[in-house]
Parts: sequence; structure tokens; C-alpha cells
Amino acid sequence: MPPPDLRSLPWRAPATTTVLLARGSDARSLLHRISTRELADLPAGVARATAFCDYRGRLLHAAHAVGTEDGVLLLRDDAPGADLLAWVDRHVFREDCRVEDLAPRWALRQAWGPAASAWREARGLPVEACAPAGEGAWIVAAGPDLLWIAGEGSVLEPLLGPAAPGGTEEERARIRAARPAHGREVVERFNPYEVGLADRVHLAKGCYTGQEALQRMARYSGVRRQLARVSGPGPPPRPLPLEIRRGEDRGGWLTSGVALDGPTWIGLAVVPRAWAAGGGSIGGAPGQPPWNLELVEAPRPLGRFT
Repeated sequence: MPPPDLRSLPWRAPATTTVLLARGSDARSLLHRISTRELADLPAGVARATAFCDYRGRLLHAAHAVGTEDGVLLLRDDAPGADLLAWVDRHVFREDCRVEDLAPRWALRQAWGPAASAWREARGLPVEACAPAGEGAWIVAAGPDLLWIAGEGSVLEPLLGPAAPGGTEEERARIRAARPAHGREVVERFNPYEVGLADRVHLAKGCYTGQEALQRMARYSGVRRQLARVSGPGPPPRPLPLEIRRGEDRGGWLTSGVALDGPTWIGLAVVPRAWAAGGGSIGGAPGQPPWNLELVEAPRPLGRFT
């Protein structure tokens, strides 16, 4: 069966997106020094998921860095670009690096699900790879079943046709895939290990902001919380984030939740790893029905200790 073409994929237009372009002879080396992945050698046509942390290893931003001939695109589909642009700009001193917000004239669309996965696999596109999608547009494999396409609006509209706005189905897909989102799991309260982004952390790539703290956590078993899927009856709890407990033990946070049919709901939480032992029921407040808890398998960080 031939793979679906781009126009047939279920493209959606997220409510908030980041499309930044960093240019200049020092753009790659600067991004390398302030993010958790190896970007100094990022070739054109390659995408790498990375994170930006403070000196304590706390998570500030997550994005995909896409190498182009004239710079590096920074893309994400769940937050506007102003804060990330400001974070990069504050580290520019004498470096030849200029960051431009392309969002006024560029757009980013997302396609979740089996059709997106089939398109990627049929073209031999590994996760974190990218490929040109016509003049002035890039398609990025942002996950096993998640594609992004970024380009000028005047290019995307005739290439893909009109896109429906993203909504509940995309949020369900995100939670099922245990993909953290800005303002939910990607917040300063957590570090990359706690929200399933350890595979965006390179432990031996050279100095970068937060490296020492992230190395200590990994070396000395300092990661005590882990991302989990949570489900329960009725509507999802509000407001979020919500502190949750198991028995008398506290220290967990419900960060995302969306309704399913039933009525039931599913969500994501960051909980102490010890909660996985001795039963999987937790609760948010007295009188609420218990919720089911399933820890998400934690990826390993990249590189080796020096």
C-alpha cells in the first residue's frame, strides 16, 4: 500500500507554537552551551530534541532544534516563542548569533496517530529526523507517531490545505504518548528526568547550563520522582496542577487531565517512584474515588559520565 501523501495526513493547527530561527557563525555553538543536547555539530536536515535548564537542572524550555543551511530552527507546538527567544538572547554577548521570531509569517502544524507513523516509516524517516517538504518548509519527526511541518503560511496552505484547530483529541494523544507539555510538565518545578525527558540530556558533551546538577542527579540516584499516567472515574480534576497523595504520603502532582468516554479521564502526573510499589491507587482529596497509577518507563540519558 503506498504511503499517504502530506495533504492526506490529519494536520491540526496548535493554538500556540514556537518557530524561531537562530543565525550567525556562533548560533550552533551558543545553543550547544545553553541546552542539554549536542548541537555544535548539528547538520542541515537533522533534528534533535533538546531542553533548556537553569543552573539547578530545573526545566525551563523544551524544543526541537532543526539544522538548516542558514541556521537552526527552534520548534515546539505547545508554547509561544517569546520566553525561549529571551532566554537565548540573554546568553548572547559578543557571539555572532541573531534570533528571529518567524511566527508572524510562519506556521507549525502537527499530525498525530497511525497515519503520521505510517508516513514516517514508509519514508525511512527516524524519530528526530527532518526532511524538506517543498521550498521553504520542513517536516520533522517529533515522535514515533507525531509529525510537525513548519514553513511560511503562504507555502503550507496550498501544500496541505486548511487545517482544523488542535483540541481534545490531540491532548488525548499527547497524554497517551506521555509527552510532557509546557505549562503542565515542562515547568521549573521539575527537572528533565522527572518528566520523561532524560533522553534529551547528554551527560558528557561538555559544559552547558545545568550540566553539573544533572550529572549529580544521575550519578548519585538523585531522581526520586517519575512521570506516570493516571486515570479515574468522572471528569478530570480541576484546577491543575493539583497536589496528590497515596495514603498519608504526599509529594506528587497531577499536571494534565482530559476527559474520555465513559465518563472517565486520563492524565499525567509526576510522583515519587516509591508509589509504584505496593499497589497503584492514589487520590487527590478526601472523598474522591481512587485513581489508577501507571509509571511511564523512564528513558536513559545520553552519553557517559566523565
